[in-house]
Amino acid sequence: MIRIDDILETIRAYHAEADLDAVRKAYVYSAKVHQGQTRLSGDPYMTHPMEVAAILTELRMDVPTVVTGLLHDTLEDTLSTESELRQLFGDEVAEMVDGVTKISKITFKTSEERQAENFRKMLLAMARDIVRDVKHLWNMKRVADDLRQHHCMFAESKVFEKVYILELSYWTEGMPINQYQKFLKKYGLPALQEVTDTPEVIKTVVKDIPDLGVMGLKIIPDIGERKSVCFEGCIVCGECIEECPENALSVEELAECAAVTINLALCDGVACRRCERACSEKVFNLINLLKVRDETLSVKMNSRG
Repeated sequence: MIRIDDILETIRAYHAEADLDAVRKAYVYSAKVHQGQTRLSGDPYMTHPMEVAAILTELRMDVPTVVTGLLHDTLEDTLSTESELRQLFGDEVAEMVDGVTKISKITFKTSEERQAENFRKMLLAMARDIVRDVKHLWNMKRVADDLRQHHCMFAESKVFEKVYILELSYWTEGMPINQYQKFLKKYGLPALQEVTDTPEVIKTVVKDIPDLGVMGLKIIPDIGERKSVCFEGCIVCGECIEECPENALSVEELAECAAVTINLALCDGVACRRCERACSEKVFNLINLLKVRDETLSVKMNSRG
């Protein structure tokens, strides 16, 4: 579970002069007004605003934006009012909270009207932020670049959609060629020309792999480096292993400590750090694990009873 101290520490790392008291105040207020509320999972409702605030700090957003993340559901799901937020946290935060509040109390004729109003409020809030501080425009550009790198945008053409799904089914899911052709015919698309001739293999070299000499061939079973370190106070609860999305961690309990090993070929690095946040004892330090020298742990492991 994310702690407020984790959020404050992250903010302090990229903004040493930040007003952390405002973040603490927003955390206390949000926890108070959401007290007793739970999510569908059964977790305390406060876990959601905390996760939102943590994501905003990872994006290196300013204090008012992080405060808004902690308060963003207060107007919709609690008895808080905009005037109360304005009095406690200022006009900027109150306007941003109102800008991201769902407008469920307003009656619309269609869902399209509701969605359009949501977009309108979002765009107005974004435009206001850009006018106040041009660095927000740079942040938006960076987010857009990330989306272009990691997201596949589909065309609206139904023909493209059908062909794309067929291609995925044929090349990656093992759809038989005759079934592929049947679907093409069903959709009114030209059939795929089947290969009738036997392909000819032309060898450009005698051997694909040259002579290996007396040393032979060494097969590398794994690509990447592994590092291990002992964290004092580790209780081997396994929370870090379960939280890691890439299964890059393992823990071995030694005589004098618990050795945490990381596979650098799988680890997402400091951009993730879920393992560190999941540690219940707060002794896991990913930076120290990445910096550890290979021989540091080997001395300890060789000294086992």
